[in-house]
Amino acid sequence: MHILPTLTLTLLLAATMPASAPAQQNSTWWRTLPDGRRLFTECPLDTTRPRILVIYATPNGNSIEQTLGSRPENKAAWRFDIQHVAAQVRRARQLRADVSIALSVIEAPERSWPACLSKLPDAPATTMRLVQYLRAQTEADEVILCGHSGGG
Repeated sequence: MHILPTLTLTLLLAATMPASAPAQQNSTWWRTLPDGRRLFTECPLDTTRPRILVIYATPNGNSIEQTLGSRPENKAAWRFDIQHVAAQVRRARQLRADVSIALSVIEAPERSWPACLSKLPDAPATTMRLVQYLRAQTEADEVILCGHSGGG
Protein backbone atom coordinates (compact mmCIF):
# COMPACT_ATOMS: atom_id res chain seq x y z
CA MET A 1 0.00 0.00 0.00
CA HIS A 2 1.36 3.44 -0.90
CA ILE A 3 0.52 6.77 0.72
CA LEU A 4 0.83 9.77 -1.58
CA PRO A 5 0.29 13.45 -0.74
CA THR A 6 -1.30 14.34 -4.08
CA LEU A 7 -2.84 12.56 -6.98
CA THR A 8 -0.45 12.83 -9.88
CA LEU A 9 -1.32 9.58 -11.53
CA THR A 10 -0.22 10.71 -14.93
CA LEU A 11 3.32 10.85 -13.59
CA LEU A 12 2.97 7.96 -11.14
CA LEU A 13 1.65 5.47 -13.61
CA ALA A 14 3.28 6.83 -16.77
CA ALA A 15 4.27 4.30 -19.38
CA THR A 16 4.74 4.26 -23.12
CA MET A 17 1.19 3.48 -24.13
CA PRO A 18 -0.50 5.29 -27.02
CA ALA A 19 -3.33 7.63 -26.03
CA SER A 20 -5.67 5.67 -28.31
CA ALA A 21 -6.27 2.82 -25.87
CA PRO A 22 -9.80 1.40 -26.18
CA ALA A 23 -12.49 2.68 -23.86
CA GLN A 24 -13.24 0.48 -20.87
CA GLN A 25 -16.59 -0.62 -19.53
CA ASN A 26 -16.91 0.33 -15.87
CA SER A 27 -19.12 -0.44 -12.92
CA THR A 28 -19.97 2.72 -10.97
CA TRP A 29 -21.56 2.84 -7.53
CA TRP A 30 -22.29 5.25 -4.71
CA ARG A 31 -22.62 4.49 -0.99
CA THR A 32 -23.27 6.51 2.15
CA LEU A 33 -21.81 4.93 5.28
CA PRO A 34 -23.64 5.02 8.63
CA ASP A 35 -21.17 7.67 9.89
CA GLY A 36 -22.09 9.94 6.94
CA ARG A 37 -19.02 9.43 4.76
CA ARG A 38 -19.93 9.21 1.07
CA LEU A 39 -18.20 6.85 -1.37
CA PHE A 40 -17.98 6.89 -5.14
CA THR A 41 -16.34 3.95 -6.89
CA GLU A 42 -15.68 3.37 -10.56
CA CYS A 43 -14.21 -0.01 -11.36
CA PRO A 44 -13.36 -1.46 -14.78
CA LEU A 45 -15.26 -4.67 -15.47
CA ASP A 46 -12.18 -6.32 -17.04
CA THR A 47 -10.81 -8.81 -14.52
CA THR A 48 -8.06 -10.25 -16.73
CA ARG A 49 -5.43 -7.66 -15.79
CA PRO A 50 -3.93 -6.86 -12.38
CA ARG A 51 -6.08 -4.24 -10.63
CA ILE A 52 -4.87 -1.10 -8.87
CA LEU A 53 -7.32 0.74 -6.62
CA VAL A 54 -6.75 4.45 -6.14
CA ILE A 55 -8.53 5.73 -3.02
CA TYR A 56 -8.76 9.52 -3.05
CA ALA A 57 -9.95 11.54 -0.06
CA THR A 58 -11.70 14.76 -1.08
CA PRO A 59 -10.13 18.05 -0.06
CA ASN A 60 -11.72 19.72 2.95
CA GLY A 61 -14.71 21.72 1.71
CA ASN A 62 -15.14 19.77 -1.53
CA SER A 63 -17.76 17.24 -2.58
CA ILE A 64 -17.08 14.06 -4.52
CA GLU A 65 -18.65 15.65 -7.59
CA GLN A 66 -16.33 18.68 -7.39
CA THR A 67 -13.30 16.46 -6.83
CA LEU A 68 -14.11 14.26 -9.82
CA GLY A 69 -14.08 17.38 -11.99
CA SER A 70 -16.08 20.56 -11.97
CA ARG A 71 -15.75 23.87 -13.76
CA PRO A 72 -15.84 26.83 -11.39
CA GLU A 73 -18.99 28.90 -11.55
CA ASN A 74 -16.99 32.06 -10.92
CA LYS A 75 -13.41 33.13 -10.20
CA ALA A 76 -13.96 32.83 -6.45
CA ALA A 77 -14.62 29.09 -6.91
CA TRP A 78 -11.18 28.41 -8.45
CA ARG A 79 -10.47 25.57 -6.02
CA PHE A 80 -13.10 23.40 -7.71
CA ASP A 81 -11.10 23.56 -10.95
CA ILE A 82 -7.92 21.97 -9.55
CA GLN A 83 -8.94 18.37 -8.90
CA HIS A 84 -10.34 16.63 -12.00
CA VAL A 85 -9.53 13.24 -10.49
CA ALA A 86 -11.76 11.45 -13.01
CA ALA A 87 -9.79 12.92 -15.93
CA GLN A 88 -6.49 12.02 -14.28
CA VAL A 89 -7.59 8.42 -13.83
CA ARG A 90 -8.89 8.22 -17.42
CA ARG A 91 -5.46 9.37 -18.62
CA ALA A 92 -3.68 6.92 -16.31
CA ARG A 93 -5.84 4.14 -17.76
CA GLN A 94 -4.71 5.12 -21.24
CA LEU A 95 -1.06 5.17 -20.19
CA ARG A 96 -1.23 1.89 -18.26
CA ALA A 97 -3.35 -0.44 -20.37
CA ASP A 98 -1.47 -3.35 -18.76
CA VAL A 99 -3.39 -2.85 -15.50
CA SER A 100 -6.98 -2.17 -14.56
CA ILE A 101 -7.29 1.04 -12.49
CA ALA A 102 -10.26 1.44 -10.16
CA LEU A 103 -11.07 4.72 -8.40
CA SER A 104 -12.79 5.33 -5.07
CA VAL A 105 -13.39 8.87 -3.83
CA ILE A 106 -14.37 9.39 -0.19
CA GLU A 107 -16.08 12.53 1.12
CA ALA A 108 -16.18 13.46 4.80
CA PRO A 109 -19.48 14.42 6.44
CA GLU A 110 -19.79 18.19 6.52
CA ARG A 111 -16.82 18.11 4.10
CA SER A 112 -14.34 18.27 6.98
CA TRP A 113 -11.86 15.46 7.60
CA PRO A 114 -10.68 16.83 10.97
CA ALA A 115 -14.29 16.97 12.22
CA CYS A 116 -15.08 13.52 10.79
CA LEU A 117 -12.03 11.77 12.21
CA SER A 118 -12.42 13.39 15.62
CA LYS A 119 -15.90 11.82 15.91
CA LEU A 120 -14.75 8.30 15.05
CA PRO A 121 -13.84 6.41 18.24
CA ASP A 122 -11.02 4.51 16.52
CA ALA A 123 -10.33 6.45 13.32
CA PRO A 124 -7.22 4.49 12.20
CA ALA A 125 -8.94 1.09 12.54
CA THR A 126 -12.16 2.40 10.98
CA THR A 127 -10.20 3.81 8.06
CA MET A 128 -8.31 0.55 7.57
CA ARG A 129 -11.59 -1.39 7.54
CA LEU A 130 -12.89 0.96 4.84
CA VAL A 131 -9.73 0.44 2.76
CA GLN A 132 -10.07 -3.34 3.16
CA TYR A 133 -13.76 -3.16 2.18
CA LEU A 134 -13.00 -1.13 -0.96
CA ARG A 135 -10.13 -3.41 -1.87
CA ALA A 136 -12.39 -6.47 -1.55
CA GLN A 137 -15.23 -4.82 -3.52
CA THR A 138 -12.89 -3.93 -6.39
CA GLU A 139 -10.75 -7.09 -6.14
CA ALA A 140 -7.65 -4.87 -6.17
CA ASP A 141 -4.15 -6.33 -6.10
CA GLU A 142 -2.64 -3.00 -5.03
CA VAL A 143 -3.97 0.10 -3.26
CA ILE A 144 -2.79 3.70 -3.61
CA LEU A 145 -4.04 6.19 -0.99
CA CYS A 146 -4.22 9.81 -2.12
CA GLY A 147 -5.49 13.13 -0.87
CA HIS A 148 -5.05 16.85 -1.41
CA SER A 149 -5.45 19.96 0.75
CA GLY A 150 -6.45 18.18 3.92
CA GLY A 151 -7.99 15.20 2.19
CA GLY A 152 -8.46 12.30 4.61
